[in-house]
Amino acid sequence: FVQGKGTTVETQDYSFLDDAPVSGIQYYRLKQLDFDGQFEYSDIIVINAELRMKNDELLVFPNPVQERLTIVNGQGAATLYNALGQVVQQFQIANEQFRMEVSGLLEGIYTLQVRRADGTVVVQQVVK
Repeated sequence: FVQGKGTTVETQDYSFLDDAPVSGIQYYRLKQLDFDGQFEYSDIIVINAELRMKNDELLVFPNPVQERLTIVNGQGAATLYNALGQVVQQFQIANEQFRMEVSGLLEGIYTLQVRRADGTVVVQQVVK
């Protein structure tokens, strides 16, 4: 659900991210709900998403991010750095999929570094 911006004559942009996509064919449509309870559906769009990932690949999305960043396959000690190389946040990722709140971060480019249990380090840039 995405909160509407009220009645307006100006074009409004909305977005929504499916943060749990699956491989294969996906069907999406929008339901516009008016204040009086009336609604309309958009046309259906079809997306064939082949989600392939190497076993050791670090995946972050959405990127650019606004509110919540999802990190997949990032188990280990994680550090988020700003563009100046300063530590912004340090945290542990124990699960295969991890979500973190980033709405409080300033806009900019960040670097996510994860040190895994086997000593390998993986890095991914994140844009806010």
